[in-house]
Amino acid sequence: MTTYPTSGHGAVAYVSPLWKTLTRAEARNRAIAYDLKSCPPSAHSLRVAVAAMAPLVPECSALVPIPASNGSLCANLALAEGIAGVVRGAQVNPALGQRRRRESSRLRRMTSQPPLSPADLLFVKRADIPPGWNIVFVDNVMTSGTTFEAARRALGRGRGLAFAQVAERHLEIAGSDLP
Repeated sequence: MTTYPTSGHGAVAYVSPLWKTLTRAEARNRAIAYDLKSCPPSAHSLRVAVAAMAPLVPECSALVPIPASNGSLCANLALAEGIAGVVRGAQVNPALGQRRRRESSRLRRMTSQPPLSPADLLFVKRADIPPGWNIVFVDNVMTSGTTFEAARRALGRGRGLAFAQVAERHLEIAGSDLP
């Protein structure tokens, strides 16, 4: 699988129970990451995610929610709005859309299908972001960086920030025990 490590990062580790017995914090991070896919996510999950993600967002950033596979911005829009509420000068900008519904990357992984490429994600630019603004793509989980790479290609620049980043089996990811 191709990875795009410079495309973004996660605030906490997303560890699979297939790799090891999860700590309470790891299990909590997984549960929150799943809940962040809901529309709307729970207030508790939003509070935890915003607290973990906001310190990683530069002031005066355009927060661009990543569309779900069905094209909805609802879940990631709520996350971006929460971050904008605590980061000085940050604004939500739904500048990213997709041409049509697409297959879920998660479902493809679960059914052992090959991963989608950035082009397969069908992202399109829907609005401009003024020069000089930091562009931060907001999502719930980062697996390989493909989604953030697709967003960067569509808008021409930007970096991704997810609540959780899938941890590699043999790496300790800093921040996996955030409150």
